[in-house]
Amino acid sequence: MPYDDLVKLRQQIMPDLAIAMGEMSQARDLIALLLASHPAPTSSIPNDILPQLGQRPPIPAQNAPELPKDVLTSTIVTKPPPIPSVQAFNAQLALGSKDEALRKASKLFKDAAEDMERSRIKEEKYFLNALKIRRENWGMVPAPLPLWMAQAKGSEKTAMDLLVCFGLEESPPAFRRQSIATMGSFEADTDPLNFPHRQRTRLRVTLTTTLPSGARVQSQNTITHAPVDAPALHAQEEASTLHGLIQQAQHEMVDREMFSVLVREAGHLPTAAAHVREKFIVIEAAQGVSLRFDMVDNETLLSNALATAPTPTSPTDAGKCDLIYAALQALLLRQHAINKKRRLSPPGALCIDPANPASTSSSSTQPFLPGTPYLQHAPPILQPIIDLIQYAVFCDRIRGEMDRMARAVRAVGIPCGLRFDRVGELGVELTKMLGEEQVINRPVGGEGVLVVDNRHSIRFTFHSPSTLVAHLAQAQVSIATLPQARLNSTSLTLP
Repeated sequence: MPYDDLVKLRQQIMPDLAIAMGEMSQARDLIALLLASHPAPTSSIPNDILPQLGQRPPIPAQNAPELPKDVLTSTIVTKPPPIPSVQAFNAQLALGSKDEALRKASKLFKDAAEDMERSRIKEEKYFLNALKIRRENWGMVPAPLPLWMAQAKGSEKTAMDLLVCFGLEESPPAFRRQSIATMGSFEADTDPLNFPHRQRTRLRVTLTTTLPSGARVQSQNTITHAPVDAPALHAQEEASTLHGLIQQAQHEMVDREMFSVLVREAGHLPTAAAHVREKFIVIEAAQGVSLRFDMVDNETLLSNALATAPTPTSPTDAGKCDLIYAALQALLLRQHAINKKRRLSPPGALCIDPANPASTSSSSTQPFLPGTPYLQHAPPILQPIIDLIQYAVFCDRIRGEMDRMARAVRAVGIPCGLRFDRVGELGVELTKMLGEEQVINRPVGGEGVLVVDNRHSIRFTFHSPSTLVAHLAQAQVSIATLPQARLNSTSLTLP
């Protein structure tokens, strides 16, 4: 290090060392003064024992002169008070800091009180909604504990939350597991009801008829409780009742179950061709008539409603679509009722023979085994619909042929009358067909009568889907083709 740097370093260090030396000297003098003013402590061990311990007895200290009492003096130094403006400012700071602490503490207590009040209101609303739902006779079960939650030994495996079950009683397990709604916990800010498996799709029935001119008329059923769009969903659900929300979800789940049954049965139709896809089914039910089932969502409904060039529709066909949709629901409930009856029946009970379900004789019955698959013997829900559609087209053709016969007879100057009845059963009998197991496949029938010259009559009876019988004077003739019907009627009217 150069000499100049050493000189500068020495000049910087020497004042500090001089100050430290003065402080150490003062401390040394003060300690010496304090030691001189107090006698040395004596040992607690006797002097005659110290030689035995290998120690020398202490030398008695000489009497030191006592120091005067005023050798150490004290001075009280007080800090001068600040000026009045500084005192006022300091007081404001102290009060402000205290006020801020009080405000923070009060805010904490206020927030805690508001949280407790919200929790109380939420809890009351939670159980009030549960009572409202139970009052409407909806099923409720305790929710299971989450898998990650610890469980004490001997405690129940259920939580405080509730589950609402809105599925049909005899639905397959897969649909019953999805037919649940969770009631939001009062500790979380959620909606009153949450549907974890809801898809917001409905079953649409479309009937397409081809007119003799070649034009196609397409009609659809009226979908009730249509799903609303996403932006207005929350407001709509808040405005609706809990019963309405659950009922709407139940409609959607029943439609999904019906569509699954239709998909399973469409591939085994004996009298119609079907095209089955993931979301729609197209069935050529009869000549010039096609039936379509598809699951539609909100976007599809909105696009159809806002279509600029809608397809021509028929009010009669639209009514048929509504009737088909209602009949599917009734047939599904009948299927569930029969499954429940068979499930609860004893092992040796008799049931209807699947090969001949219309017969009720003892030869056509067989015991129902407990190990039978779930839907192996269940009555179909699609085949009766197809039979009725084919029967309606068949009756139209028979009515046209009989009208043609009557006009031909009247053209030669012979009076001729026609009485045509498509359905001969009463309304009570038609209703029983949907509920009685013995007549699940009973055909619907009617009759047509031609009265010639007020003396001779030609009577035809027909049954679904396309059975025609001519009742002659001597016999009953089953007619397979329309030319055969013309031949029988002509032979009967000739003298």
